[in-house]
Amino acid sequence: MKSLTLILVLLTSLSISAQISVQWSMSIGGSAIETSANILTTDENKILILGSSGSSDFNLSNNIGLTDIVLIQADEFGEIEWIKNYGGSDSDRADDFIESNDGGYLIVGGTRSIDNQVSTNIGSSDVWIFKINNQGEMEWDLTVGDTLWDDSRKVICIHTSNRI
Repeated sequence: MKSLTLILVLLTSLSISAQISVQWSMSIGGSAIETSANILTTDENKILILGSSGSSDFNLSNNIGLTDIVLIQADEFGEIEWIKNYGGSDSDRADDFIESNDGGYLIVGGTRSIDNQVSTNIGSSDVWIFKINNQGEMEWDLTVGDTLWDDSRKVICIHTSNRI
C-alpha cells in the first residue's frame, strides 16, 4: 500500500511540474557565498528576496562586514530596483521576514557584530530583529540572547491580520 501511494504522489508531481513555464529569471551575487532565506511578493507586485552575502563585488558591492543580511527588491519582471545591506563588521545572517501593517518589514536573523547597524551583542551570536520601511531603511533593531550562541529560524505573526 505504501508503494502505491508513493507512485501516485510521484505521478501527480510530474504532471504538475510539466505545467510550469519560466517567465523570467535573474542571477544575483558576487564572488563569495550567497544564501537565500525567503521571498515575498507585495500588493504592488514587487518581489522581495531576503538572504545573506559575503560578497563585496558585482551586484552585491555594498558589503558592510564579513557577511551581511541582504534585501533585494525587484519589479514583477525581475528587474532589480534596489539592494540593501544590513549588519556590522562581523558575520550577520538572514533567517526570515514578514510584512508589517505599515507596509514595512520585520526581519529576523543572527549577528556576531556589535557595530554599524547592530546596536548591541551580548554573546557569541545573538538573534537580531530589525524593522525597515518599504524603501528598506532601518527604523529600529533589537538583539536577543545571552553569552552563548543564540539562533532564530522563522518569524511569524500571531495577530489576526497576519501582519505586525
